[in-house]
Amino acid sequence: MMRSRFVAMILLLSCFKNAQSENAIGVGIILLDITKIRHLEFHSDTSSASIASVKFVENNVGVVEPDPGSAEWFVPEQFYPSYDIFVLRVVTTTSNWLKVFVNNNGKTYWLRSQESIRFMTWPDFLLKKVNAISKHEILKASIRTYPDSKSKAIKMLESKDCLDILEIKGDWIHVQTDKSDCSESLKPVRSGWIQWRFNNQLQISYSLVI
Repeated sequence: MMRSRFVAMILLLSCFKNAQSENAIGVGIILLDITKIRHLEFHSDTSSASIASVKFVENNVGVVEPDPGSAEWFVPEQFYPSYDIFVLRVVTTTSNWLKVFVNNNGKTYWLRSQESIRFMTWPDFLLKKVNAISKHEILKASIRTYPDSKSKAIKMLESKDCLDILEIKGDWIHVQTDKSDCSESLKPVRSGWIQWRFNNQLQISYSLVI
Protein backbone atom coordinates (compact mmCIF):
# COMPACT_ATOMS: atom_id res chain seq x y z
CA MET A 1 0.00 0.00 0.00
CA MET A 2 2.74 2.47 0.95
CA ARG A 3 4.64 1.69 -2.24
CA SER A 4 1.55 2.19 -4.42
CA ARG A 5 0.87 5.53 -2.74
CA PHE A 6 4.48 6.57 -3.25
CA VAL A 7 4.38 5.66 -6.94
CA ALA A 8 1.08 7.48 -7.40
CA MET A 9 2.49 10.57 -5.73
CA ILE A 10 5.59 10.56 -7.94
CA LEU A 11 3.43 10.23 -11.06
CA LEU A 12 1.24 13.08 -9.90
CA LEU A 13 4.04 15.47 -9.01
CA SER A 14 5.95 14.72 -12.21
CA CYS A 15 2.91 15.87 -14.20
CA PHE A 16 2.69 19.27 -12.50
CA LYS A 17 5.23 20.63 -14.98
CA ASN A 18 3.53 22.82 -17.61
CA ALA A 19 5.92 23.26 -20.54
CA GLN A 20 4.24 26.49 -21.70
CA SER A 21 4.22 28.11 -18.24
CA GLU A 22 6.02 31.29 -19.34
CA ASN A 23 3.51 32.14 -22.08
CA ALA A 24 0.53 34.45 -21.60
CA ILE A 25 -2.43 32.65 -20.08
CA GLY A 26 -4.71 33.06 -23.10
CA VAL A 27 -8.42 32.21 -23.06
CA GLY A 28 -8.20 28.52 -22.24
CA ILE A 29 -6.80 25.20 -23.42
CA ILE A 30 -7.56 22.45 -25.87
CA LEU A 31 -7.57 18.76 -25.04
CA LEU A 32 -6.45 16.69 -28.02
CA ASP A 33 -7.41 13.03 -28.33
CA ILE A 34 -4.04 11.35 -28.81
CA THR A 35 -5.76 8.05 -29.66
CA LYS A 36 -7.20 9.60 -32.83
CA ILE A 37 -4.73 12.28 -33.90
CA ARG A 38 -1.82 11.24 -36.10
CA HIS A 39 -1.19 14.52 -37.89
CA LEU A 40 -1.67 18.22 -37.07
CA GLU A 41 -1.52 21.02 -39.63
CA PHE A 42 -0.65 24.54 -38.44
CA HIS A 43 -1.32 27.83 -40.25
CA SER A 44 0.03 31.38 -39.95
CA ASP A 45 -3.55 32.69 -40.29
CA THR A 46 -6.98 31.29 -41.03
CA SER A 47 -6.81 32.02 -44.76
CA SER A 48 -3.36 30.60 -45.52
CA ALA A 49 -2.17 27.12 -46.41
CA SER A 50 -0.45 24.99 -43.79
CA ILE A 51 3.11 26.15 -43.03
CA ALA A 52 4.03 23.61 -40.34
CA SER A 53 2.91 20.15 -39.31
CA VAL A 54 3.53 17.51 -36.67
CA LYS A 55 3.22 13.77 -37.21
CA PHE A 56 2.59 11.34 -34.36
CA VAL A 57 4.03 7.82 -34.40
CA GLU A 58 4.21 4.86 -32.05
CA ASN A 59 7.58 4.28 -30.41
CA ASN A 60 9.08 0.85 -29.75
CA VAL A 61 6.88 0.30 -26.69
CA GLY A 62 3.66 1.32 -28.43
CA VAL A 63 3.34 4.82 -26.96
CA VAL A 64 2.33 7.59 -29.36
CA GLU A 65 4.73 10.53 -29.54
CA PRO A 66 5.62 13.36 -31.95
CA ASP A 67 7.85 12.22 -34.80
CA PRO A 68 11.32 13.53 -33.80
CA GLY A 69 12.04 14.39 -37.41
CA SER A 70 9.09 16.76 -37.74
CA ALA A 71 8.55 18.26 -34.31
CA GLU A 72 11.72 19.58 -32.67
CA TRP A 73 10.04 22.99 -32.34
CA PHE A 74 6.79 21.59 -30.89
CA VAL A 75 6.46 21.70 -27.07
CA PRO A 76 2.86 21.25 -25.83
CA GLU A 77 1.51 22.64 -22.56
CA GLN A 78 1.29 19.04 -21.32
CA PHE A 79 2.03 15.82 -23.19
CA TYR A 80 1.84 12.49 -21.34
CA PRO A 81 0.63 9.99 -23.96
CA SER A 82 0.75 7.07 -21.51
CA TYR A 83 -2.13 8.80 -19.70
CA ASP A 84 -3.82 10.14 -22.86
CA ILE A 85 -2.89 13.71 -21.85
CA PHE A 86 -2.27 16.18 -24.67
CA VAL A 87 -2.88 19.86 -23.91
CA LEU A 88 -2.19 23.10 -25.80
CA ARG A 89 -2.71 26.63 -24.49
CA VAL A 90 -5.14 28.75 -26.56
CA VAL A 91 -4.61 32.44 -27.34
CA THR A 92 -7.99 33.07 -28.97
CA THR A 93 -10.70 31.28 -30.96
CA THR A 94 -13.06 31.79 -33.89
CA SER A 95 -15.98 29.61 -34.94
CA ASN A 96 -13.72 27.14 -36.78
CA TRP A 97 -10.18 27.98 -35.69
CA LEU A 98 -7.99 28.07 -32.58
CA LYS A 99 -4.85 30.14 -32.18
CA VAL A 100 -2.50 28.11 -29.99
CA PHE A 101 0.93 28.33 -28.43
CA VAL A 102 3.21 25.63 -29.86
CA ASN A 103 6.17 26.07 -27.49
CA ASN A 104 7.30 28.10 -24.46
CA ASN A 105 8.87 30.86 -26.57
CA GLY A 106 5.53 32.48 -27.38
CA LYS A 107 5.31 31.02 -30.90
CA THR A 108 1.71 30.74 -32.09
CA TYR A 109 -0.08 29.09 -35.00
CA TRP A 110 -3.68 28.62 -36.05
CA LEU A 111 -5.20 25.14 -35.84
CA ARG A 112 -8.47 24.16 -37.48
CA SER A 113 -11.19 22.85 -35.14
CA GLN A 114 -11.98 19.14 -35.40
CA GLU A 115 -13.86 16.44 -33.49
CA SER A 116 -10.72 15.17 -31.76
CA ILE A 117 -10.00 18.62 -30.28
CA ARG A 118 -11.99 20.00 -27.33
CA PHE A 119 -11.72 23.63 -26.25
CA MET A 120 -12.27 24.59 -22.60
CA THR A 121 -12.04 27.96 -20.88
CA TRP A 122 -9.62 28.10 -17.96
CA PRO A 123 -12.29 28.10 -15.23
CA ASP A 124 -14.11 25.17 -16.83
CA PHE A 125 -10.85 23.25 -17.31
CA LEU A 126 -9.60 23.86 -13.77
CA LEU A 127 -12.88 22.78 -12.18
CA LYS A 128 -13.65 19.75 -14.35
CA LYS A 129 -10.30 18.33 -15.47
CA VAL A 130 -7.59 19.34 -13.00
CA ASN A 131 -7.01 16.94 -10.10
CA ALA A 132 -4.64 19.11 -8.07
CA ILE A 133 -2.71 22.37 -8.22
CA SER A 134 0.71 23.33 -6.92
CA LYS A 135 3.19 26.19 -6.90
CA HIS A 136 4.23 27.72 -10.21
CA GLU A 137 7.83 26.91 -11.12
CA ILE A 138 8.81 30.59 -11.07
CA LEU A 139 5.97 32.80 -9.82
CA LYS A 140 5.01 33.28 -6.17
CA ALA A 141 1.47 33.24 -4.81
CA SER A 142 -0.14 33.64 -1.40
CA ILE A 143 -2.96 31.55 0.04
CA ARG A 144 -5.42 34.03 1.57
CA THR A 145 -8.47 33.86 3.81
CA TYR A 146 -10.77 35.45 1.20
CA PRO A 147 -10.73 36.05 -2.58
CA ASP A 148 -9.21 39.49 -2.15
CA SER A 149 -5.57 40.53 -2.44
CA LYS A 150 -6.00 42.68 0.69
CA SER A 151 -7.27 39.82 2.85
CA LYS A 152 -5.03 38.09 5.40
CA ALA A 153 -2.38 35.76 3.98
CA ILE A 154 -2.49 32.27 5.47
CA LYS A 155 0.90 31.37 3.97
CA MET A 156 2.88 31.47 0.75
CA LEU A 157 2.15 28.66 -1.68
CA GLU A 158 5.15 26.32 -1.42
CA SER A 159 6.59 23.62 -3.65
CA LYS A 160 5.46 20.89 -1.24
CA ASP A 161 1.81 21.94 -1.43
CA CYS A 162 -0.68 19.85 -3.37
CA LEU A 163 -4.15 21.38 -3.31
CA ASP A 164 -7.68 20.46 -4.34
CA ILE A 165 -9.90 23.04 -6.07
CA LEU A 166 -13.22 23.61 -4.30
CA GLU A 167 -14.64 26.47 -6.37
CA ILE A 168 -13.67 29.40 -8.58
CA LYS A 169 -14.72 33.03 -8.21
CA GLY A 170 -13.34 35.20 -10.98
CA ASP A 171 -9.56 35.14 -10.78
CA TRP A 172 -9.55 33.30 -7.44
CA ILE A 173 -9.55 29.59 -6.59
CA HIS A 174 -10.89 28.23 -3.30
CA VAL A 175 -8.54 25.42 -2.21
CA GLN A 176 -7.75 22.93 0.51
CA THR A 177 -4.81 20.59 1.00
CA ASP A 178 -5.26 17.42 -1.05
CA LYS A 179 -6.30 14.45 1.10
CA SER A 180 -4.79 11.72 -1.11
CA ASP A 181 -1.29 12.08 0.38
CA CYS A 182 0.16 13.96 -2.58
CA SER A 183 0.96 16.95 -0.34
CA GLU A 184 4.18 16.98 1.69
CA SER A 185 3.57 20.36 3.30
CA LEU A 186 3.92 20.63 7.07
CA LYS A 187 1.32 23.41 7.00
CA PRO A 188 -1.83 21.94 5.44
CA VAL A 189 -4.62 24.32 4.46
CA ARG A 190 -8.23 23.60 5.42
CA SER A 191 -9.61 26.50 3.42
CA GLY A 192 -7.94 29.31 1.50
CA TRP A 193 -7.96 31.34 -1.71
CA ILE A 194 -5.30 31.71 -4.41
CA GLN A 195 -5.31 34.26 -7.22
CA TRP A 196 -4.79 31.84 -10.11
CA ARG A 197 -4.78 34.49 -12.86
CA PHE A 198 -2.91 37.79 -12.61
CA ASN A 199 -1.26 40.16 -15.09
CA ASN A 200 -2.13 37.83 -17.99
CA GLN A 201 -0.20 34.96 -16.38
CA LEU A 202 -1.26 31.61 -14.91
CA GLN A 203 -0.05 31.79 -11.29
CA ILE A 204 -0.15 28.06 -10.52
CA SER A 205 0.87 24.67 -11.87
CA TYR A 206 -1.69 21.92 -12.32
CA SER A 207 -1.89 18.16 -12.73
CA LEU A 208 -4.34 15.99 -14.67
CA VAL A 209 -2.97 12.74 -13.20
CA ILE A 210 -3.74 11.02 -9.89
